[in-house]
Amino acid sequence: MTTDAPSHAAGPAAPADPGPTDAPSRRAIEVPLALTPLSEGDVRVHVSPVSNLAQLDAITATMRSFRQVEDVAVGAVAGEVVQLRVRLREPLAFAGQLRTRLGSAVVSVTAAADRLVVALDPTRTWFPDGPLVDAPTAPGGAPIRAVSPLVAAPGPTRTDASPGPAAAPAGRRATDVVVPGPIRASRALEDRAMPSDRASTPVRQAPPRPAPATAPAATRTPRAADGRPRTDLAADVLARNVLDAIPDTSVLVLDESMHFRAVAGTALAKAGFPRDVLLGRHAHEALPVLPWDVVEPACRAALRGDASALEFETLDRSGVFEATVSPVRDVSNGTGAVLVLRDVTTRRRDAAVIADADEMFELSFARAPIGKAIVAPDGRFLKVNDAFCRLLGHPEEALLEGDFRHLTHPEDLDTDEALLAETLEGLRDGYVLEKRYLHAEGRVVHAQLSVALVRESDGTPRWFVAQVIDMTARRQLEDELRTGTENDGLTGLWNRSRLHVELALRARESQRYGVGASLLAIDLDEFALVEETLGRARGDAFLRTVAGAIRSTVRDCDHCAHPGEDEFVVLLPHTRLTGASIVADRIAEALTTCDAPGLPPGFLRASIGVAELVPGMSAERWLHHATEARRQARRAGGGRAVMGTGPDADVPAPTPAG
Repeated sequence: MTTDAPSHAAGPAAPADPGPTDAPSRRAIEVPLALTPLSEGDVRVHVSPVSNLAQLDAITATMRSFRQVEDVAVGAVAGEVVQLRVRLREPLAFAGQLRTRLGSAVVSVTAAADRLVVALDPTRTWFPDGPLVDAPTAPGGAPIRAVSPLVAAPGPTRTDASPGPAAAPAGRRATDVVVPGPIRASRALEDRAMPSDRASTPVRQAPPRPAPATAPAATRTPRAADGRPRTDLAADVLARNVLDAIPDTSVLVLDESMHFRAVAGTALAKAGFPRDVLLGRHAHEALPVLPWDVVEPACRAALRGDASALEFETLDRSGVFEATVSPVRDVSNGTGAVLVLRDVTTRRRDAAVIADADEMFELSFARAPIGKAIVAPDGRFLKVNDAFCRLLGHPEEALLEGDFRHLTHPEDLDTDEALLAETLEGLRDGYVLEKRYLHAEGRVVHAQLSVALVRESDGTPRWFVAQVIDMTARRQLEDELRTGTENDGLTGLWNRSRLHVELALRARESQRYGVGASLLAIDLDEFALVEETLGRARGDAFLRTVAGAIRSTVRDCDHCAHPGEDEFVVLLPHTRLTGASIVADRIAEALTTCDAPGLPPGFLRASIGVAELVPGMSAERWLHHATEARRQARRAGGGRAVMGTGPDADVPAPTPAG
């Protein structure tokens, strides 16, 4: 049979979109609600009249309780018409489900071209009275109940209000759906202004009823169709969306009975307490993890008009919240308490981790068995530990008044300063250096210095962290070894085997830590003349003179070797190629002062090859670079130094033995 769709006179806009007046008349087919299928996907649903957030929450919670519904989102609000986007996971007889949940509060459900239009009875309290079938439940199994306003408003008086909806014609239910054909959910619905100006399937509406007499505007209080004070629903939705966008924050409104009347924000939802679980429930029951013995007195004070702030940890110790509690008054002139919760769990835990890390650093710094210091970019000591003070024999107060320069041996200061400057310029992250310090008693302390630079987030140097290991005992042991089987019996310098062991150690150190070093290979150009003129014995004495001249030219942390005949090798730890070339020039100049009886002054010249060790270079390749550079110097006429250029140096490879 064919009937007109029911209509109601309340509200400024009709729930269905009438077609153009000149559209051809069609026969509308009545389809039973339970047989009206929607396919899975997104479908647009227009609901009216919806006058406040409580009603909006109830209708969205009802739709979400459908087993076939995956999500419900508010798309737009115009007056009391709300556009919802309903995402279905499987087909759904939507109208039948809605009528089952809301009963006679549903006036009609009609199908337009691209949406469903749901008209509600504005004169009825359409919140469900009992638990919903398949409705979501709160923790502990309690069903979610609908929410009333903060202070319940009396029911509307019908003497001066619009009459209710027209009675349904005989043989037809007021909630039946009138559709032109099967309803399919669109997966890509456009947003359109509401009410839509598109023509929909013509639906015959009941004739309009005459408007009732109203009081003068000056004395009339704006009220919704259900008699409650009218609110700007769009503004309310926007305000709640803004609150939901604030990270780690939830806003709760409680009435005098400690029931939640409004909920917004995401902090509690992330903790497992979404809005639908909280609305309308008693605070103690809905949020049992909160310490209400602390929070409730603050809420009671807010109901009396007093604001307060507090911080607490949840009873299950899963979170920490900052809370502010203030009085609030709703549109019905009811007083409530607004509880603003900010989840500061991550912030507090990060602060605790930082505090623990700071404490661990302080303990490891203060109790370290080796010397440690925090040094400003300009070289001043900012902090030193006890081991550093004991190493140099100075009290902490004296060290903090100076810088590292006045403690460094003058011969090592240039190298330390150069590496420090390269680190500040970003050429390196830090460096390792064997250097000499000056003890408070005047003696020399041999140490290995490891330096790392700490920068600000913008890259600005903040401070240096320095570790100092006492190497004095090791150096003394090395001095003792020089007189043993690893030293040359003629000059007291390292012999060939000790030299190869040390070169291998330096190569492994460079590969692992990125520590550099340089090598000088020295050949005496005119030594054959000495032996021919003075003989073998005086030639050996002359070699000892040369060894002393070389040893007196280099630092204490440098090492000299006499592999044999007229060859010498100098190992310069933590020295770059440019610094090594300077040392080579000094040695060449010092050797010109070595005189021999019967030979002209300054007759001795040396050919010196310089090679730098870089990470990845083997000890054999390093020595070969220095030796080949020395040969090139000698072929060029002697008396000069030739520098190699690292692992990519253009020099012949070593010739295999045999």
